[in-house]
Amino acid sequence: MVTLYQFGINLRNRFRVILLILLCGFAFSFLMDIRPILFFIVFCMSNALFLTYERYVEIPMDVELSTFLSILMTLKYGLVWGILTAIFSKIASMLYNRDFNRNSIFSMMGYILAAVFAHLLHGLNILHIGIIVTLLVNLYYFIIYRFVVFLSQYEAFMYNTTNIIFNLVLFIGFSDLILKIMI
Repeated sequence: MVTLYQFGINLRNRFRVILLILLCGFAFSFLMDIRPILFFIVFCMSNALFLTYERYVEIPMDVELSTFLSILMTLKYGLVWGILTAIFSKIASMLYNRDFNRNSIFSMMGYILAAVFAHLLHGLNILHIGIIVTLLVNLYYFIIYRFVVFLSQYEAFMYNTTNIIFNLVLFIGFSDLILKIMI
């Protein structure tokens, strides 16, 4: 794990480094809209922390925040932010959990597809977009799981079912609230 001490920054100077980062962020806020960057960072970190269970549990279950978050970022800040969230939320979870497997690239492509589909359907209600995009992305996942990764029919079914249910719960329960918070 990389620490500030490895870069010659001791405990006494950490406050100065954090203060410098905050001041730079404040200065950049006058030059550009910093809200997408803040939500991007928070979303990537929350997905990585949420997927910590994958370190300890090996079951055919696919509950992740990347699809949900990339759709929200696409709808609120545009396709570029949605794709960036799709890519970096997966990279952050892979680095944090030390988990790069045969499925990682295909998962990232699914999150990118979610952002693209959300962009194409942007005129609909958030709940409708969430349901349609979740079903389309999970159709892609099922094809990849069965015919590229060669998972059993049971495993592919379990991954897709848990992902669909989890994303539906997120969209039904939290999408409107989070979009309102995103200003």
